[in-house]
Amino acid sequence: MSKLEKNLSLWVDNKLIDSAQKNNIIAFEDSKPKQNILLVIMLLGVFVIGIGIISLIASNWDFIPSWIKLSCNFMLLGSVVYGAYQSFVKQNTKAYEMFLFSLFLLCGATIGLVSQVFQLNGNHYIAMLFLSIITLPLTLLTRIGLLPVVWLPLFFIGTLSNFDIAGFISNLLNNFNIVFLNIIFVSFFIEAFYFSKQLYEKLNRKYKIIDVLSKYFFVIGYLIVIYSFNDTLYSYGSNLSNFILMFVLAMSFYSFMGYQFYKNNNIKSFKSQILLIAYSFFAIYVNVLGSLALTGMGLVIFGITILLSTYYINKFINKKVGDK
Repeated sequence: MSKLEKNLSLWVDNKLIDSAQKNNIIAFEDSKPKQNILLVIMLLGVFVIGIGIISLIASNWDFIPSWIKLSCNFMLLGSVVYGAYQSFVKQNTKAYEMFLFSLFLLCGATIGLVSQVFQLNGNHYIAMLFLSIITLPLTLLTRIGLLPVVWLPLFFIGTLSNFDIAGFISNLLNNFNIVFLNIIFVSFFIEAFYFSKQLYEKLNRKYKIIDVLSKYFFVIGYLIVIYSFNDTLYSYGSNLSNFILMFVLAMSFYSFMGYQFYKNNNIKSFKSQILLIAYSFFAIYVNVLGSLALTGMGLVIFGITILLSTYYINKFINKKVGDK
């Protein structure tokens, strides 16, 4: 039995819907085409065909004149653009997305081909940044997340490498307190996450790249907190104040996000915050407390704290539900 059927059966048992409505909902969901699955399979097929064509060409690469290579490449580009246009006009979503992704891959191949034919100097980071710039319009045209998921790392890596932003961040870490920087970075990424989510909704969910970008901001914010917490944990002996401040920051961050998830009725994400808090305490007891006896005592106290916290959180939730 699927999750949908389980939920519907629960609703029937609680007299929220009747059996006829349950059967109608199941029939409607079963009748919906599985477009996303088909589209992913088709995109996989395009990718495999592309690798095959590249392998065939590579086996005879040295014997093919440069003008033929370039001519065939741009003819293929033109064909894919035409296919994307026709798919858009005929409202064939699967074919349209397939042609957009193919065009993105071909743009990357064209950069490599032109660079090889004309012996251009440059590293692959420049190529990544250039590819992300020229294919930006494609990310605004797509309605699924695959292309933005691939495009955004290319843009970030290309930008970080060419403008030495990584070196700038490294200098910041060497000259400023790590906890202070974490507060700034985490605040930025979480604010960017909420802003991009609001922008995505305001634009009627039209540009999928904004939705994917918001998820990147969200993940990066969490990775900064988790990595920095572990980093200060392992060096707590040399800088106890940083460790305490980072611990307070991590707990505050997890608690704030947990409250936001609970307020928006996102129970799974709320539970994930509880697990992150549990992991943080567990990591402290394992790494900070030296002897086995102290570690055991700490874990017992920690377990009791979890049980008491769970009891009071559950009591608080039930009270809120009762008030409603």
